[in-house]
Amino acid sequence: MNSVKETETLNEIDALSAVSGCLEKIGSTEFNKAFIDLATGPLGADQCMVFSYGPRRPRCFLSYNDRPKGHARCLAAKYILHGYISDPIQAYMQTIPEPSGIEIVPLDALRGDMSDEYWKEYFEAPGLVDKIDVLASQNGLHLSFNFYRYEESGPYGTAIRKRFETLGKVAAQLALLHYQSSVDHALEDPLQTLSEREQEVCRWILKGLTTDAIANEMDVSANTIATFRKRAYDKLSINSKTALFALCRQ
Repeated sequence: MNSVKETETLNEIDALSAVSGCLEKIGSTEFNKAFIDLATGPLGADQCMVFSYGPRRPRCFLSYNDRPKGHARCLAAKYILHGYISDPIQAYMQTIPEPSGIEIVPLDALRGDMSDEYWKEYFEAPGLVDKIDVLASQNGLHLSFNFYRYEESGPYGTAIRKRFETLGKVAAQLALLHYQSSVDHALEDPLQTLSEREQEVCRWILKGLTTDAIANEMDVSANTIATFRKRAYDKLSINSKTALFALCRQ
């Protein structure tokens, strides 16, 4: 058997294993980890995000890359707050057949409709050079699966692009089954990348407490609370209480 054939066979085995892993975890809190293994393995992605779309802001079900902790979550937070407004993918979401359908959308189909500002913030700044979207809709749940590549990996090659037509659609169908079965539990906690104290401050803010009241609850000074709040807002890429409410109540 030649080396090319061996590689193809190995990829098929890896793909079946990754699909099996997702199938076993449907309805489980471990599904996202299994999906990430599928995305970064057989589908060759460096960064993966999953958003649901409805009449209000998008909701984030998954955000992952191998950058420092919190990097993917911050990108997702910025997107939820304002980036989605300029994302041309929303026009494609409206073309997915009802009640169910799956469509593959490469970056080439979107680039011409992206503003320079959007490209700089969500591609150039984080060092991303390519993306393939898998759009899926079923029974009122509209999802966008975003699979990105970093500069060091380069754009997707022909073989992996073809793989998305089969394996990418299978991945989307598995995720639809999972998120429909546990949609209320699937949402990522926007505060999960913060330190314990930063999270505590944000949760008190969300409950309506003032800086002085939070300081009293946590038995620290108001200046310390202000410091925790600033650090948290910086990590979340927000600058106001209003933005915090919007992010945490997507």
